[in-house]
Amino acid sequence: MNATKFASAFWLLLGLLLALTIMTGSLPHADHLLPRSSDGNPTGIPDSTICFPIAPAQPSALRDHSHHAMQPTVNAHALAYQALVHKGRLLRGLARLARAFSLTSGQNTQNRISTAAMDTQPVGSTLLVAVGRGKIAAFTQVPTDNLDNSPYVPLGPTHSYAPQYPGSGTALYACSFAKGGARHIITAPTSAQDEITLVAIEVKNGGVIQDCKWNAVLRGQPLTSEHVTTTGPATLVAFWWGDGHEGIAHIAVPNHGFTVIESLLSTGSLVQTAVATKDVTAAGSYNVTWDSGGLEGAQLYLVAVQSAPPAWLAHGAGDGQLLSPSTPIKR
Repeated sequence: MNATKFASAFWLLLGLLLALTIMTGSLPHADHLLPRSSDGNPTGIPDSTICFPIAPAQPSALRDHSHHAMQPTVNAHALAYQALVHKGRLLRGLARLARAFSLTSGQNTQNRISTAAMDTQPVGSTLLVAVGRGKIAAFTQVPTDNLDNSPYVPLGPTHSYAPQYPGSGTALYACSFAKGGARHIITAPTSAQDEITLVAIEVKNGGVIQDCKWNAVLRGQPLTSEHVTTTGPATLVAFWWGDGHEGIAHIAVPNHGFTVIESLLSTGSLVQTAVATKDVTAAGSYNVTWDSGGLEGAQLYLVAVQSAPPAWLAHGAGDGQLLSPSTPIKR
């Protein structure tokens, strides 16, 4: 009888301990039973779960980078373009002469256009690549580079110059964790009979496209961008794509402390653009207004780039993936 009571007490105590263990969540994980790959990860767990740079249990990390105070800033940048040459015009000869002495333009006999070589950071940079084309139907491939960064992800759809030029358009791309180095060259496909402008901007200490907005403003209205919102130190990059005809004098002057770093404002059959940047040190909402002398409207992009947490850099450096908060990009 005593032995029976002892056995009953033993099993009751064991049951209580098991229940307590389950309630406190201290059971050992069962993944030790799974076969493992050479890197020690259980092969029964999807790679996306293992490699995703932010733990699923911490979704707020996608929205708040304020605790990572590294200041992004623009480093290397370059602009290349091809004009549309009209046969039988003096402009054709002048354009050829200009191309012969320019490092930023040239004939595209190989159906591509490339920037001049840049010296970019080995790791930790975000690359923004903007393209404006005379033929919007030519947006069939994303930009590439000579350091095998892939892919350059579109930040929203292609935008036409409607209603003035619905057959022409612009697009913006990003590579969040780009591999960099000496003589870094960005390339976009094109044709010999199209006008195109290609702009590449490196934001060092980047990694996160915190916000990106696009809007189009017609002539006669203030050329004011949409607001972007940051959660900490950020670099703001503003793109102006004028929609005026080829004969006007193009002007693009930003306010709010933005500094123009690249521009193509010449008259002629070109895709005119200007790029301005500003570093901000605190969370906030920002926009920019461009002064074009009331002569034309413009497509306006504004991008906020913030630094990535160290864990993201460890996982993402060199793979070209796009990292952005969970909020959708406004189009």
